Amino acid sequence: MGDDVLEGAALERLLRIGGQDFLLEMIDLFLQHAPERIRAATAAAARGDDQALYRAAHSLKSTAANLGARALQQIAERVEGRAAAQDTAGIPPLLDEMAARYDEVRQRLEAERRRRSGR
Repeated sequence: MGDDVLEGAALERLLRIGGQDFLLEMIDLFLQHAPERIRAATAAAARGDDQALYRAAHSLKSTAANLGARALQQIAERVEGRAAAQDTAGIPPLLDEMAARYDEVRQRLEAERRRRSGR
């Protein structure tokens, strides 16, 4: 697994903490909720709601970190910081990058899930 998209050590840490079912549940929850966070961030940016943008980016940052999706975590952190500073002029390209990074992570997590669950 390439460290550029997902850090295998993070997944192994989750496996040690809670076992295979826990890891698969964490993957499933991320795949279920991350797109909602990205949509929420995009909608918040469109309406100029810095607080909602901050919350969506913060949540995505945290869950990406748990799964070792460092590039996604970092871009979400940049969006979060801009929203906190109410400096949202350059947010649309960051949101596009966040969505692209999520897509990379999603593909890797889906493959990881199939590998670990045998389906």
